[in-house]
Order: sequence, then structure tokens, then C-alpha cells
Amino acid sequence: MAAAEPLEDGNVLQSFWGLASTDDKERIDSARDLLTALSNKQEEIGEEAVAPDIRYSLQRLVRGLASGRKRARQGFFVALTELLAMCEEVTVEEVLKLVDTHLQPHKGIRGTEEKGVYFGRFFALSAIFLSGRLTLEEEVLEVTRQFGAIAAKKSFMSEMCAVAIGNLVENARFHSNGGGDLRLEVVREGWGGVGEGWLGCTPERLYLVLRLDKILRGESWWAELIRSKWSDADYDIITSSQLDSVASILEASCGSRSGLHSVWPRVIDVVRDTPLFHQFWQKIVEETLLSSTHKKQLVALNVLESLIMPTITEYEVAVVFSAGIVRRILNNAASPSSPLHASIQKLLTTVSSADKPVDTRVALFVHIQYRSGGRFDALTKTETTRRLLSSLDRGGVDRLISKLEEIFRSPEILSVHYDSDDPLSEPHMVQTWVGDQFLAIVKNKSLPKSSNSLLDVAKLLLCHAHYSSSSDQLQIAAVEPQVQRLCSTRLMGVLAELCTLTTPTKPTKKAGEGEERKRQRQPGRMEETGWHYLVSLVLYAQQLPSHPLQNKALAAWEYVGSVLSEMEERGDGGLQLEESAFQLLFAAVGLELLRDPQSATETVEDLRQCYEDMKQEMVKQAKPQTNETPRKKKAEEKKEEDDESESSAGWVEVLVDLLLGLESRQSQLWRSVVEQVFRGIVHRITPGAVQLIANVLRPQKKEELMEKEGESEEERRRRRRRRVGQKKKLILNSEKT
Repeated sequence: MAAAEPLEDGNVLQSFWGLASTDDKERIDSARDLLTALSNKQEEIGEEAVAPDIRYSLQRLVRGLASGRKRARQGFFVALTELLAMCEEVTVEEVLKLVDTHLQPHKGIRGTEEKGVYFGRFFALSAIFLSGRLTLEEEVLEVTRQFGAIAAKKSFMSEMCAVAIGNLVENARFHSNGGGDLRLEVVREGWGGVGEGWLGCTPERLYLVLRLDKILRGESWWAELIRSKWSDADYDIITSSQLDSVASILEASCGSRSGLHSVWPRVIDVVRDTPLFHQFWQKIVEETLLSSTHKKQLVALNVLESLIMPTITEYEVAVVFSAGIVRRILNNAASPSSPLHASIQKLLTTVSSADKPVDTRVALFVHIQYRSGGRFDALTKTETTRRLLSSLDRGGVDRLISKLEEIFRSPEILSVHYDSDDPLSEPHMVQTWVGDQFLAIVKNKSLPKSSNSLLDVAKLLLCHAHYSSSSDQLQIAAVEPQVQRLCSTRLMGVLAELCTLTTPTKPTKKAGEGEERKRQRQPGRMEETGWHYLVSLVLYAQQLPSHPLQNKALAAWEYVGSVLSEMEERGDGGLQLEESAFQLLFAAVGLELLRDPQSATETVEDLRQCYEDMKQEMVKQAKPQTNETPRKKKAEEKKEEDDESESSAGWVEVLVDLLLGLESRQSQLWRSVVEQVFRGIVHRITPGAVQLIANVLRPQKKEELMEKEGESEEERRRRRRRRVGQKKKLILNSEKT
């Protein structure tokens, strides 16, 4: 192409200046104005020749691709691509000659200028391809050959050229009878090393092979090449035997450039969703990258954040959030001066996002919490796990509880990912952590939880705290004594929290929320709390096939079960307020039978006597009315009131004394139970019961305190029984009188 004469059109010349602007809109507008002006010039002379303005513009656009000005190369590249697509009068051969003329490195060129020339050649060849004009076989091979030459000359551009050749093979429209043969020639001309296999393989060669394999898998010549040079097992390019070679190639791809090498997405795409993925991640990411320099650790974090996290599955969570990754996160997330800090913060933002399936979010929470000892947010100074939990609805929380139950019964789900000498690989460590998580979830009032899931947690802790794993029907995992003790402690904590759960009540039109709460706390009314969990749990334990109780304790356990079953059949609506109080107290004492059979058995005996006396009193109150004169009826009512006061004095005072003893225990559960029972019997309190409460509150002398401290539980019960006997004598004497 002959040298074009300079233009005299000021508008066209001004457009070239706009192509180098740093403003995106100005560059696009300038390219549009230039193409419009050149289109008008071409229309003026027809299709017989190329307009002089277009020839001049072509030369200037090609030369501009070597410019070192900011954004100039982008503007000239877009304009050249669109001009070639618009003006078919300009041939590819002419453009290639312009490239050789204006973008040819010569002797004496060095440094930035030389780099600009090679970048210019690359963008010019890419513009030819993207314009859709690359159709002839000779032109395709020439462009491919030049891409390969640039990669061979400048190693920092080899990745770009490999991607360009892959794009060319995948998208170019070949006008040749032997399409398959032409593609073979393209591969050979562009990257001859493809045919050399793993020997001396570079990241760019591996990238090109993996990409071309997706394009050319149906070609017989390609299949023969892969089997002879790349695959040692059927047709798979990457196998377990090649992981050492892949590790070296991927490690070399870390280099000095920022971001991930293009080979990474191709390799991940091949090994993902295969049994090889776990081995790949452990060998390459953990053993090769995470144990190396900060730069390679950044690559590992970027692979996880940009390639794995967007579509991570529940299975992959257990693999990629390994002990090594979590350790790097914990050590660097809270330190802004760390080289890994920014990448880790970006990763944690992706982890805590709510755009993943429920099972994946549950798995993320479980694995990062366990590997951080349950203190992930505290150690990283983030809200990652809190956001994961808050993203779960009721079904998601139930799924989390179900997952934790599964892990408790099969600790190897978590411990299998640790070395045998790692403390976290011990099953009791896993079960201890799960028990702590159960309590934390129940305590978290903001999490929506179903009643069935909460009761399932209590059942699991109960079975593993007090029952043997020898019973196949209970599906109890083998646990060590320390885990049994932990389950017993966590069960008390869980039940204490459940018993404080208040059933939400809807405010009426006449009563607001504050008035409704005030009404619920009125004397003589038990709150609608979660104490039914405790009753349901003890009734469940009554149905279990084997019990760890014997003799008197077993008899007491059976009595408690019969009382609770009888009350359960009558339902809440059929129970008097006093009976509801006894129902809760029997359930709490029944649970205590499993923890301390000897002490709880004696408590059951006292409670049995109180309950029987209370029932007899209720029978007397329910006798039918008779036809009597008003005066006789009034005298009879007065006598009944006196009898009721005297008969209730015995069991109420004994029950109050029993409740005061239970209140003194260092247990949140017992305090909650005692509070609710008091609400159920407060309307039956006698002066003697008030005096008992006052005695507890009254400051005592030092001698009395020492006497009380030395009093055993057995002595306390004897004193209580003596008081009951004295009350009964008073009642009998009053009846005789």
C-alpha cells in the first residue's frame, strides 16, 4: 500500500486526538465520529477503490497501536477493528503489510519503545481477527504464525498469544475444504510445542492444550495426538500421575504478573466435579502454594475467591476450606499490614454472601467455625459467621441442626480432613464442639427455629448423656466419659434456655403489647413459656427401651412417668393451675433422676406426698351442691374455707420449702422451673409458707448460718417431714374439736 497523503478534513483529524483520551465516553464518541466521516468519504467515490481518507486513517491507526499514552492503544484498537469490519475494500493482506511496515522492531530499539511495538503488532493482529475478515487459509496461517513469533520473542506476552490462538481456532470462519487439516496446521504454526506433550510444558502450552481439547475432541487427529503425547490413561489429560507436573506448571504461572494466569480456570474446570479434585487441592494449593511465598499464597486465595466460591458445592467446602487455608485467614484477616489482608477480606465477603444454596451456607458455617474453635468472627474481627447464620430461614436453621446431629453421630465427617496427630482429628473434640454449637444456636434468640428441631437437640443430648451406646434402637454414638459429662451439662443449659422461651401472643385491639405482658405476669398465672419442652423430653425418655435406673430410683422414675402421662392425656385445657405447676416440677425432678438418682428419689417421695394431698383437696372442693337454707349454707361455706385453709397448709408449706431448696442450686434450669411453679401456686400461699420465704430473706446470725451450712440434705428432709407431721396433727385436732 502506497503512503497515504495527509488529510485536510479537520473533523477527522480531531477524532484521532479523541481516540487517545482517558475518558471512555470521549474515546467511543471519537471512534464513532471517525467511522461516520470515513463511511461518508467512501460512499462519495463508490466501491471501485479505497478512499484516500481511509488509507491515511489505516496507517495512522496501525501506528497508534504502538503508542505508550494512557488508553491510546485501546482507542486506536477499537477504531481499527470497526473500520476493517466496515470497509471490505481494504484487504487483510494490505493490513498485514502496514503492520510489517510501521510495527517492525529494528536495530537499536530498546525498552519501552520495543515493548510498545510488540504490543502494537499483537493488537493489530487481534483487530484483523475480531473484525471477522480472517477467512482465507493463507491469512489464517499467517496471523497464527505471527502470534507464535511474538510469544517466542517476548515471554511476558506468551499468555496473551496463547489465548488469541485459542480464540482463533474456536471462532474463526475457515474457508477451506479441509477444516480439520487447517486447524491442525493452525495449531502447529501457532504453538508447535503442543505436539511435544508434558516434556518441558509451560503454563501457556497446558492452557492451549486444555482449551483446544474442548474444541477439537471430535477430531481423530487430535485424539491421536492427545493419546500419544499427553494421556497415559484413556483420554484424560490430567490424572493423578501427572499432578507433580501440573503442580510445577501452575507454580511457574504465578510469576510476576498480577492476577491469575489463564491456565488456572482451564485446570480447575477439568479436575472439578471429579474424584481427583481433593487430591489436586491438597497437592497443588496446600502443599505447593500455601507453603511458599506471600505471592503464591495470594494466588491460592485468588483461586478460591474467583474460581471456586461463585459455584462452590457442599462437598467442595470440606475440601477447599482446609486447615491450611483457615489458618492463613485467621493469621492475616485482622492485620491490615499483612500482604494477604485485602485478598482475605474480599474472600470473606464472598463467603458470607447469601446467594448460595442453603446446604452450602450450612457447610461453610460448620467448617470455618470448627477449624477456628468456634471463634472465627472474634479472631478475624469480621461478621462472617454471623452473616451466614442470619441468612438462614427456619428451614435453613433446621438443616444446620440436622447437620450438626449427623456430625455428632459420625465425627469422621470433620476429623477425616486432619492428620492423625492433629488434636482436631479426635472424635471427642468434634463432639465437644458440636455440643457447644447446640447451646449457642438455642441461645441465639434471633434465629428462627422449629419446635421439632429444638426438641431433637434435647433428645440427642439426653441419650448421649445418660444412655448406653449398646442399644441399637437409640442410634447412640460411642462417646467418651468426658463427652457424656459435657452432654449432661449442655442438656441443662439447652433446657434452661428453652424454658425461658415465651410463646408469642398477639396483642388485642384493647390491650397493647405492654399490657399483655403485664397481664401474663400477674400472680396466679403461669407464663406460656417453653417448659413443655421439658415435659416432652421426659415423656420421650419414658418410652426408651432401656433405663440406667434401678430399685427405688426406677420405681420413682415409673411413678413420674405415670403422673406425666396421665396429665398429658388430659391436655393443657383439662389441668388446673396447680396441676400444671406439678407437671413442670415432676418433669424437672424426673430429669434429675437420671443425673442424681439417690437425691432425686427422695425428692420424688416428698413431691408425691404433696401431689396426693393436693388431689384430695381438689376432690373435696369438687363435691356436688345440696339444697340447704341460706343460713346453713353460709355456715357450711365458712367451715369449708377453714378446712381448706388448714388442709392446704401442709402440702403448700412442704412444697414451698422444697422449692426454696431447689432455688438455692447453682442451676439456671432449676431457677426457671421454680419461678414458673411459684406462679402456679401463689394463690394458695399460706402464712406459714410466707414465713418460710421470709426466713430465707431474713439476715441470720453467724451461729444460725453455720448451723444451716452444716445441715445435710437428709437432715433438711427430716425437718420438712417433722413439719408435715406437726401440721397433720394440728389438722386432726381441729377436726376433733
